[in-house]
Amino acid sequence: MNNPARNRPQGGMGRGPGGRMMFREKPKDTKNTLIRLIKYLGGYWRLLVLLFVVMIFITFASLSSSIVQKYAIDAINPEYTEYDKISVTLFRIFYPDKVDSLTAGNARYEFFTLMLVILTSIYALSIIFSFFRSLITAYISQRTVYKMRKDLFSKIVKLPIKFFDNTPHGDIMSRMTNDVDSISNTVSQGIGSFISAILMVSGSFTVMVVFSPLLTLVSVVSIFLTIFVSTRMSKLMRKYFKERQKLLGKLNSLVEENVTGYRTVASYTKEEDICEVFNHTSNSLEKCGIKAQLYSGAMGPIMNILNNIGFLLMVVCGALFLILDVKFSAGLFGPLSVGTIILFTNCSKQFSRPINEIAQLFAQIETSLAAAERVFTIMDTDLEVDEGQIHLDDDYVINKIRFEHVYFSYVEGELVLKDFNLEVTSGQKIALVGSTGSGKTTVVNLLMRFYDVDSGAIYINDIDIRDIVKDDLRKAIAIVLQDTILFTESITKNVSYGNSEMPFDKIVQACELANADNFIEALPEKYETVLKLSGANLSQGERQLLSIARATAAEPKILILDEATSSVDTRTEKNIQNAMVALMKNRTSLIIAHRLSTIRDADKIIVMKEGRIIESGNHSELIKQKGTYYDLYQTQFAGNTI
Repeated sequence: MNNPARNRPQGGMGRGPGGRMMFREKPKDTKNTLIRLIKYLGGYWRLLVLLFVVMIFITFASLSSSIVQKYAIDAINPEYTEYDKISVTLFRIFYPDKVDSLTAGNARYEFFTLMLVILTSIYALSIIFSFFRSLITAYISQRTVYKMRKDLFSKIVKLPIKFFDNTPHGDIMSRMTNDVDSISNTVSQGIGSFISAILMVSGSFTVMVVFSPLLTLVSVVSIFLTIFVSTRMSKLMRKYFKERQKLLGKLNSLVEENVTGYRTVASYTKEEDICEVFNHTSNSLEKCGIKAQLYSGAMGPIMNILNNIGFLLMVVCGALFLILDVKFSAGLFGPLSVGTIILFTNCSKQFSRPINEIAQLFAQIETSLAAAERVFTIMDTDLEVDEGQIHLDDDYVINKIRFEHVYFSYVEGELVLKDFNLEVTSGQKIALVGSTGSGKTTVVNLLMRFYDVDSGAIYINDIDIRDIVKDDLRKAIAIVLQDTILFTESITKNVSYGNSEMPFDKIVQACELANADNFIEALPEKYETVLKLSGANLSQGERQLLSIARATAAEPKILILDEATSSVDTRTEKNIQNAMVALMKNRTSLIIAHRLSTIRDADKIIVMKEGRIIESGNHSELIKQKGTYYDLYQTQFAGNTI
């Protein structure tokens, strides 16, 4: 027996199980994904150029501050008298009459004061440029994400129903929120950091080479030792943090699932079992978390030790070079000094820190590229094809609907409808009944063109529905689903969802026809009451009544009721049935029903089994046949008089 619940994943009209979300750490096509992401950034190339200029100033300010500190330290050293070319040039500009005193070592106070003024100015400018850097990166990242999210949502709302049936809704939400946020964070942090790292590494190395090539060799050894250890530590940290996130997600899902379904848990007395499962997962999370925090906590002290060893190595070697007056220790601008050694300690930090940041940034970039690839996968999904050319205007009269030799399968080779033939004329009320998986909902899916037939055709007034513009076809049909969908808007906007310009009196009339006006008038704000998420502030029956009112307000030519009264009590059901008599007048109506009491007055009842029509007729005729419908009716109303 064919089982559509197996073939049709959850979402849309389908009711099958959804797939599992797949988590991917690395992108499959890094090159093309990166190119497409860069194209989004390319729209702000002027800002990127401005950001590059700002980063040059920030890097220059950072390196200049270290150089100025060198001269300030040398200025207070009474034994240092060999000022280099830069010192003499600065003094000649600011104190032209005291140049001779400077070279003689007798103008230290003036020179020290000058260095402090320059240093203060550099710090002030650095703060200003850092502010502009944050402003530019924030603007670029938010505008990029805004455009990407806008493009993604615009694509999602135009995708075919088949996509939503085959893609878990949670996965779509994750791509819209988590994945786009991941890209945003990388853009906001990564662009500035990447530019800064390149400029700072090249600038720091240049400064060190200029002031002492020999001491630069010593610095490079300690720097690369630090980089090697930090890279190894980061790899271990990523391993355990990744595992911790997986376990945390598993634990959250476990809690959500059992809290949501606690009535079922309690009714089957499974409290001890779920506690055991929870404790096992929580114990694994605890062990993994300890290891992750252990490596994370050890990173700082180990890096500090290595940095201190590197500083010690530079200071010892620098002191030895200075004491022994090593010939090759001098730089381009002058001899080695105490200030030069301090300059190297600062530059080594500025050299190693960006490299560590880049190493960590690559992991973040990789994750963001994987996120971007997931987003682009949706953007690359084919849109719903609409080859229809025939328009149905508001005055168009639908006289009949005809299914002719229709075959259809959700999964190739597993037919859900087999040689399905049905004709419905205007004003008729046709009911579809049958066991789960018999193909009832599939008939509606095909009529709405959520899916297209494999073979055969569906006609409206002898026009193949594939030749009708989809928007026009769907506007002619109103559906009331078993699973009520309401929006976080006022009752007025929910009822007039199909026509936002609908007069208020028409809205009230639709609600009266659906017998929804009584409970609406009892609400504090009546028709302006804003519904909570999915109408949570209403009962299930009230939500169903509003859904029926919405269909009524749309004034459809074809009305489809998919278990429309399944969530209301018997009295409300009777009221709705009475209202439906007026609503269905002069309209073609299809009713999918399991509760056979709702379709006794249908003009024709179609009994389906395994995608075929096995019986048809009105209630009395089918009861007399004593076939499948008779058995279904007897099962539901055993002991009642027929």
